[in-house]
Amino acid sequence: MSSAAENLPASMGPSDAALVVLARAGEAWASEALYRRHARSIFGLAWRLIGRDEDVDDLVQDSFVTAFGQLDKLADPASFRAWVAGILVRKTGKLLRRRKLLARLGLRAAMPPPEIDSFLSPNAPPEAVVELRAIYAVIGAMPPDVRAVLLLRRVEGHTLEEVAELTGTSLATVKRKLAKAEAVLRKHQGEGSS
Repeated sequence: MSSAAENLPASMGPSDAALVVLARAGEAWASEALYRRHARSIFGLAWRLIGRDEDVDDLVQDSFVTAFGQLDKLADPASFRAWVAGILVRKTGKLLRRRKLLARLGLRAAMPPPEIDSFLSPNAPPEAVVELRAIYAVIGAMPPDVRAVLLLRRVEGHTLEEVAELTGTSLATVKRKLAKAEAVLRKHQGEGSS
Protein backbone atom coordinates (compact mmCIF):
# COMPACT_ATOMS: atom_id res chain seq x y z
CA MET A 1 0.00 0.00 0.00
CA SER A 2 1.42 3.39 -0.97
CA SER A 3 0.64 6.81 0.39
CA ALA A 4 1.42 10.29 -0.85
CA ALA A 5 2.59 11.09 2.69
CA GLU A 6 5.58 8.80 2.19
CA ASN A 7 7.26 11.29 -0.12
CA LEU A 8 6.63 14.40 1.95
CA PRO A 9 9.21 15.93 4.28
CA ALA A 10 8.67 15.12 7.96
CA SER A 11 7.21 18.58 8.59
CA MET A 12 4.53 18.03 5.91
CA GLY A 13 3.73 14.37 6.39
CA PRO A 14 2.12 12.49 9.24
CA SER A 15 3.71 13.00 12.65
CA ASP A 16 5.90 10.31 14.17
CA ALA A 17 3.10 9.58 16.63
CA ALA A 18 0.62 9.00 13.79
CA LEU A 19 3.11 6.82 11.92
CA VAL A 20 3.80 4.73 15.03
CA VAL A 21 0.05 4.17 15.55
CA LEU A 22 -0.30 3.11 11.90
CA ALA A 23 2.79 0.87 12.07
CA ARG A 24 1.39 -0.80 15.19
CA ALA A 25 -1.79 -1.47 13.19
CA GLY A 26 0.27 -3.31 10.57
CA GLU A 27 0.67 -0.57 7.95
CA ALA A 28 4.05 -1.44 6.41
CA TRP A 29 4.30 1.92 4.64
CA ALA A 30 4.22 3.68 8.03
CA SER A 31 7.21 1.66 9.26
CA GLU A 32 9.04 2.46 6.05
CA ALA A 33 8.21 6.17 6.43
CA LEU A 34 9.58 6.14 10.01
CA TYR A 35 12.73 4.42 8.79
CA ARG A 36 13.24 6.86 5.91
CA ARG A 37 12.61 9.83 8.18
CA HIS A 38 15.12 8.81 10.86
CA ALA A 39 17.69 6.46 9.29
CA ARG A 40 20.12 9.24 8.34
CA SER A 41 20.31 10.73 11.84
CA ILE A 42 20.55 7.29 13.47
CA PHE A 43 23.32 6.36 11.03
CA GLY A 44 25.13 9.60 11.91
CA LEU A 45 24.88 8.79 15.60
CA ALA A 46 26.26 5.28 15.03
CA TRP A 47 29.10 6.69 12.97
CA ARG A 48 30.00 9.18 15.70
CA LEU A 49 29.93 6.44 18.33
CA ILE A 50 32.13 3.92 16.51
CA GLY A 51 33.57 5.70 13.49
CA ARG A 52 33.79 4.31 9.99
CA ASP A 53 33.23 0.67 10.57
CA GLU A 54 31.95 -2.39 8.78
CA ASP A 55 29.28 -2.81 11.48
CA VAL A 56 27.64 0.63 11.27
CA ASP A 57 25.05 -0.37 8.67
CA ASP A 58 24.23 -3.57 10.54
CA LEU A 59 23.90 -1.68 13.84
CA VAL A 60 21.48 0.81 12.31
CA GLN A 61 19.43 -1.90 10.62
CA ASP A 62 19.37 -4.04 13.76
CA SER A 63 18.27 -1.05 15.85
CA PHE A 64 15.32 -0.39 13.57
CA VAL A 65 14.39 -4.09 13.42
CA THR A 66 14.41 -4.18 17.23
CA ALA A 67 12.37 -0.97 17.41
CA PHE A 68 9.73 -2.20 14.97
CA GLY A 69 9.59 -5.56 16.72
CA GLN A 70 8.93 -3.86 20.06
CA LEU A 71 6.83 -0.93 18.87
CA ASP A 72 4.09 -1.80 21.35
CA LYS A 73 6.56 -1.02 24.19
CA LEU A 74 7.07 2.59 23.05
CA ALA A 75 5.23 4.63 25.68
CA ASP A 76 5.25 7.94 23.80
CA PRO A 77 4.79 7.43 20.05
CA ALA A 78 6.01 11.00 19.41
CA SER A 79 9.46 10.08 20.78
CA PHE A 80 10.22 7.40 18.17
CA ARG A 81 13.56 8.91 17.08
CA ALA A 82 14.89 9.17 20.63
CA TRP A 83 13.71 5.64 21.34
CA VAL A 84 15.53 4.20 18.31
CA ALA A 85 18.61 6.25 19.24
CA GLY A 86 18.54 4.70 22.72
CA ILE A 87 18.32 1.22 21.21
CA LEU A 88 21.28 2.05 18.98
CA VAL A 89 23.35 3.42 21.85
CA ARG A 90 22.80 0.28 23.94
CA LYS A 91 23.54 -2.04 21.00
CA THR A 92 26.69 -0.05 20.22
CA GLY A 93 27.85 -0.36 23.83
CA LYS A 94 27.37 -4.13 23.72
CA LEU A 95 29.25 -4.36 20.42
CA LEU A 96 32.18 -2.31 21.72
CA ARG A 97 32.38 -4.27 24.98
CA ARG A 98 32.37 -7.55 23.02
CA ARG A 99 35.12 -6.27 20.72
CA LYS A 100 37.22 -5.16 23.68
CA LEU A 101 36.87 -8.58 25.31
CA LEU A 102 37.78 -10.35 22.07
CA ALA A 103 40.84 -8.08 21.68
CA ARG A 104 41.94 -8.90 25.25
CA LEU A 105 41.59 -12.60 24.47
CA GLY A 106 43.62 -12.15 21.29
CA LEU A 107 40.68 -13.13 19.09
CA ARG A 108 40.36 -9.71 17.44
CA ALA A 109 42.72 -6.87 16.70
CA ALA A 110 42.26 -3.82 18.90
CA MET A 111 40.04 -1.17 17.36
CA PRO A 112 42.01 1.62 15.74
CA PRO A 113 40.94 5.17 16.49
CA PRO A 114 38.16 6.46 14.22
CA GLU A 115 39.34 7.70 10.83
CA ILE A 116 38.78 11.43 11.12
CA ASP A 117 40.19 12.48 7.75
CA SER A 118 36.83 11.82 6.10
CA PHE A 119 35.14 14.63 8.04
CA LEU A 120 37.98 17.15 8.26
CA SER A 121 38.24 20.03 5.86
CA PRO A 122 41.20 19.70 3.50
CA ASN A 123 42.06 23.27 4.57
CA ALA A 124 42.24 22.38 8.28
CA PRO A 125 45.47 23.56 9.87
CA PRO A 126 47.92 20.68 10.38
CA GLU A 127 48.17 21.35 14.14
CA ALA A 128 44.36 21.08 14.44
CA VAL A 129 44.43 17.76 12.56
CA VAL A 130 47.13 16.42 14.88
CA GLU A 131 45.17 17.53 17.96
CA LEU A 132 41.91 16.02 16.69
CA ARG A 133 43.63 12.70 15.97
CA ALA A 134 45.05 12.72 19.49
CA ILE A 135 41.65 13.54 21.01
CA TYR A 136 39.93 10.80 19.03
CA ALA A 137 42.62 8.34 20.14
CA VAL A 138 41.93 9.30 23.77
CA ILE A 139 38.16 9.03 23.26
CA GLY A 140 38.60 5.70 21.48
CA ALA A 141 40.49 4.31 24.47
CA MET A 142 37.67 5.20 26.88
CA PRO A 143 35.30 2.47 28.05
CA PRO A 144 32.35 2.31 25.62
CA ASP A 145 29.78 3.51 28.16
CA VAL A 146 31.91 6.51 29.12
CA ARG A 147 32.62 7.36 25.48
CA ALA A 148 28.91 7.16 24.61
CA VAL A 149 27.96 9.57 27.41
CA LEU A 150 30.66 12.04 26.33
CA LEU A 151 29.68 11.95 22.66
CA LEU A 152 25.94 12.13 23.35
CA ARG A 153 26.42 15.16 25.61
CA ARG A 154 29.27 17.09 23.97
CA VAL A 155 28.94 16.15 20.29
CA GLU A 156 25.24 15.33 19.90
CA GLY A 157 24.23 18.10 22.33
CA HIS A 158 21.72 16.10 24.38
CA THR A 159 20.76 17.23 27.86
CA LEU A 160 21.94 15.13 30.77
CA GLU A 161 18.42 13.80 31.21
CA GLU A 162 18.26 12.79 27.53
CA VAL A 163 21.63 11.07 27.79
CA ALA A 164 20.36 9.13 30.80
CA GLU A 165 17.31 8.04 28.83
CA LEU A 166 19.32 7.15 25.71
CA THR A 167 21.82 5.07 27.66
CA GLY A 168 19.28 3.51 29.99
CA THR A 169 21.14 4.73 33.08
CA SER A 170 20.41 7.07 35.95
CA LEU A 171 21.16 10.78 35.84
CA ALA A 172 23.75 10.32 38.60
CA THR A 173 25.52 7.64 36.53
CA VAL A 174 25.55 9.92 33.48
CA LYS A 175 27.05 12.76 35.51
CA ARG A 176 29.70 10.45 36.95
CA LYS A 177 30.66 9.05 33.52
CA LEU A 178 30.73 12.50 31.94
CA ALA A 179 32.97 13.79 34.73
CA LYS A 180 35.28 10.80 34.19
CA ALA A 181 35.45 11.39 30.43
CA GLU A 182 36.11 15.10 30.85
CA ALA A 183 38.83 14.40 33.42
CA VAL A 184 40.55 12.09 30.92
CA LEU A 185 40.35 14.80 28.26
CA ARG A 186 41.69 17.47 30.65
CA LYS A 187 44.56 15.16 31.57
CA HIS A 188 45.33 14.68 27.87
CA GLN A 189 45.25 18.44 27.31
CA GLY A 190 47.55 18.96 30.31
CA GLU A 191 50.02 16.40 28.98
CA GLY A 192 49.89 17.95 25.52
CA SER A 193 50.70 21.45 26.80
CA SER A 194 53.70 20.32 28.88
